Amino acid sequence: MRLGEEEAARKTTQELLRLQPNLSVSAWLKNSPSASFELGRNFAATLRETGVPD
Repeated sequence: MRLGEEEAARKTTQELLRLQPNLSVSAWLKNSPSASFELGRNFAATLRETGVPD
């Protein structure tokens, strides 16, 4: 997504959600050691942009 590959990012997210249907941004943030860092917050924003539910 951040490299301009929006379609590929959304497609990858669809596959990820197929494999992990309970994945959410909030769960990822809760369990990720990088959540308190800018990099982790940016990744969470990208997850949202590609279609991972909050």
